[in-house]
Amino acid sequence: MTRLSVLSIALISGTALLTACPSDDVGSETSFSFEEDDTDDDVGEDTTTEAGEESTSEDGTTEEGTTEEGTTEEGTTEEETTEGETTEEGTTEEETTEGEETGCTLGTLDCECEGGLEGVCEEGLVCLEGYCAEASCGDGIVSGDEQCDDGNDVDDDGCSNMCTLPECGDGVLAGDEQCDDGNDVNEDECTNECMLAVCGDGYLQGDEECDDGNDVDDDECSNDCTVNSDCGGELIDPGNGIEGCWYTAPTVGMTCNELCSTHGGFNSAATQHAGNAIGMFFWPGKTNGSNWETIECSSTDNNTNWGANNSVPQADWSHPACHVNCACNQ
Repeated sequence: MTRLSVLSIALISGTALLTACPSDDVGSETSFSFEEDDTDDDVGEDTTTEAGEESTSEDGTTEEGTTEEGTTEEGTTEEETTEGETTEEGTTEEETTEGEETGCTLGTLDCECEGGLEGVCEEGLVCLEGYCAEASCGDGIVSGDEQCDDGNDVDDDGCSNMCTLPECGDGVLAGDEQCDDGNDVNEDECTNECMLAVCGDGYLQGDEECDDGNDVDDDECSNDCTVNSDCGGELIDPGNGIEGCWYTAPTVGMTCNELCSTHGGFNSAATQHAGNAIGMFFWPGKTNGSNWETIECSSTDNNTNWGANNSVPQADWSHPACHVNCACNQ
């Protein structure tokens, strides 16, 4: 090929290139250079850009989304990890045991019972609906000094709201009680046995003139609790509200049962009182003494009227130096 032909081919090729890639500056000179490509022949090796661009693998594919900052072995970034740090077992800090999260120890106050809903708690605590709580009356669990605990607020069933078993005198009507006024007064409408007051119970109540507690109608106190008028002794009220038929023993060492054996029997209700009103009546010359035994005693050894102490009279009590003062039925 002639030199002219080679030059023509070169000019034609340059014109084609110029047509395909026109310069922004129309009419400016365009120069061409044909430099040798310095690119490595081994294309496709792994390269990583600083900004996280795709890098080419040996097989021509790109590794997805790897960047220089925060890459992990699994190809995830730090932002894609769980809220807690990943452990070897794949659990996070938030997936720790409930005890570590709440700070609770099983079986302690306000924590779960050891063993579930019907589990156990430390001493002094009870398990209520699966949690340990302080024991209290009404929680349905008998604990401490409670006699019972039925877990309700019904006061007159078999367990009071104070967690005590019903008993006469607690002020709560329960069982076979006829009444319960919660006091220890026998002379009101409810006796200390939780029975309604009636004539013949031995206690002076209401409009009763007397109540000797027996069913003998011809003694000092009739069966309708009125005083019979055939008293052979002294009708005296010693301060207990009962006008009894009183006698003083003629000799020392006698008992009331002995004294009243010829006067219709011993009247315990009329005899029970506090003080020495009867002794001062029968023996006014003796010294006014203090309350001593259940029976008034007018003594001979120290010349003193000893008073009764308002306890239930002991009909067989005696003293070798005392004249006993007793209420009899006639």
